[in-house]
Amino acid sequence: MSRPGASGASRARVRAARRRGRQRLALLVSAPVVAVVVAFNLPGAREPTRVAVSSARAHRRSLLAPQPLLRSSLVPSVVIPGRTVALPFPRTGEGAVAVGGLGIVASTRNERSVPVASVTKLMTAYIVLKDHPLHGRSGGPIFTMTAADHEAWIRASEADESNIEVKAGERLDERQLLQALMIPSADNIANYLAVWDAGSMRAFVAKMNAAAAAMHLRGTHFADPSGLSPGSRGSAVDMVRLATVALQNPELRQIVDEQFIRLPVMGKIWNNYDPAVGVDGIIGGKSGYTAAAQTNLVTAAWRRVGGHRVLVVCGVIDQPDSLVGDAGQDEALLNAVTPELTVTRLMPAKESIGEATATWSQAHSAVTTAKVVSAVGWPGLRLRTRLVRVARSPRLARGWPAGSVVGILDVEYPFATLLKDPAILQSSLGQPPPGWVPSTSSG
Repeated sequence: MSRPGASGASRARVRAARRRGRQRLALLVSAPVVAVVVAFNLPGAREPTRVAVSSARAHRRSLLAPQPLLRSSLVPSVVIPGRTVALPFPRTGEGAVAVGGLGIVASTRNERSVPVASVTKLMTAYIVLKDHPLHGRSGGPIFTMTAADHEAWIRASEADESNIEVKAGERLDERQLLQALMIPSADNIANYLAVWDAGSMRAFVAKMNAAAAAMHLRGTHFADPSGLSPGSRGSAVDMVRLATVALQNPELRQIVDEQFIRLPVMGKIWNNYDPAVGVDGIIGGKSGYTAAAQTNLVTAAWRRVGGHRVLVVCGVIDQPDSLVGDAGQDEALLNAVTPELTVTRLMPAKESIGEATATWSQAHSAVTTAKVVSAVGWPGLRLRTRLVRVARSPRLARGWPAGSVVGILDVEYPFATLLKDPAILQSSLGQPPPGWVPSTSSG
């Protein structure tokens, strides 16, 4: 049984924690921020073709099936023509603009690694959703908060961290926890999710840094799942790249696009941390502020390019401005970069891109594109092209008639997103004579 004085002190701590939460929100809306812009779902930017092989035995049989030799006549790389324009980057700090999954459009000079505050939570959300995906209306697993979780909230408030109040017995599902992570930017929820996912904060941070390395975020290192530590650092270019990957998850895009959320104890929480949400196609992103990082804001927006809807994401970090001011700066970047995005025709339909030779008869056929090949890009973007042979299953009809798909035309962007279009035979190569077996040097 607790002493009356102890319970009174506890109630006082709770009241003080709630008061600090209201004050922190009021201050953050007028504090400096960071922004990032990314675009994806671009015309032709389909998911990479995945060839499923039912078994190793079937794969070996396909390699032994009669295959023509394939020689490419493609130019290894193509640069989209045109002149680049200067974008309205901030005079201080850093900024970058990218097309999601495609590459960096532009960035400020002299990029360096600096504290990134709660933009860190993009990586936290990315890992949690990768390990525990949500689908449709599912909220995912349900968690019951404990007295220890309530105490962790009070400690976070006393340390002036961003937080949300939780009470022992309160039930929250995974989606609600992610909403609390991304909208009010709750540090106590970031820590909770990290321990749930990896078993400990240390193990989760190791996951974060492994993911950063896999994304080639060379100037990034994470020290915690919330971004409160000044050891969680990165550059504007790195944060743009992180946003392009994380925001490809439709569930995360839906969460950051919400005008408000409702939680059992906290009730209705407005998305005041990104004042631009819902304005001019903007779906939100992630804000952040600490004394070491100043303010940060990631903003994503739907835009039209060549009749196609695309998601663009812009970013500035280390900004001595207010959240409202940085939201306006993000809008200026979005408006400046959108006209620079174009759909460029790389090749017309039936364009010759190589030659196929039947190893069993030495017959030749031109290899052409099946349709017009177009790509979204911007002036100066370099695209790499290659022709990759497709192994044909021996269970299909023998022979290679005109129109057979003999290869795949890959168009590779800097972020390794590929356009994949079929390459077809212009004329028949016939079929091998009975009993013909390819030599080890054939195909």
